[in-house]
Amino acid sequence: MRLAGIKPRDALFRYERISPTRIAGFDSAYILSLRGATAAGLRQKSDRTGSYARVARAIARLDPDTVCFGFGQVDAELSCYYMALRDGISLAEATRAKRAAMPRYLRNCLRLAEGRGLVIKGLNTVTLRGTGALHMMLRANLCPALNLSAQDLSRWLHENDVTLARHGAINIEIATALRRSAHRFDLPYFDLRAAMASADHPGLSQPRFCGRARDVHVQPVMRIERMIGKVLSRRAAPTRAA
Repeated sequence: MRLAGIKPRDALFRYERISPTRIAGFDSAYILSLRGATAAGLRQKSDRTGSYARVARAIARLDPDTVCFGFGQVDAELSCYYMALRDGISLAEATRAKRAAMPRYLRNCLRLAEGRGLVIKGLNTVTLRGTGALHMMLRANLCPALNLSAQDLSRWLHENDVTLARHGAINIEIATALRRSAHRFDLPYFDLRAAMASADHPGLSQPRFCGRARDVHVQPVMRIERMIGKVLSRRAAPTRAA
């Protein structure tokens, strides 16, 4: 699970390592964040330095009762733009392919869990302020990844009518496909839309917490981590009882 934002000094989470944390209902808990370890990239390979192998080693080392895999925008709408540009297909085709890939992603998560309890965290909500902020985020991520000029990408975004409204619709399509796939696999699932959408709970569901163009910018991080911890503990309870 990865939250991007300004971390207060007492935050326990750190990127690129196994970080101990506290979650009510668990004797011990850890957050693992590895660069490149997206659900889309979790494929079993012979390479010991790949994300699949690194996640497998971390799970074996910690030997947890329950594993929670978090899905983010690289697993969702951002990869749709990447696929469409890389393969020369329409954005609609790329979105359909991404929806169809969700069962495969979950099967890889199940293999990594190796019989342990498994919980799926759904996609983040879209918190970008407008279409301009969306295009900035896409330029920052896609231009270096695909060796595109900013002008070429801007032209493609205009020709394909990539707006914040369309971006949000893609997010919902893929989030829905992920939720339905998790239910078909009988996997506990929670979504930040439900966990953090109420007016008195500031979080990813509120656009004012979006900052930098490259990522979702969450400011009251410790409060949000506690909220996620509560819903994770509730969803994990049946897997731990089993």
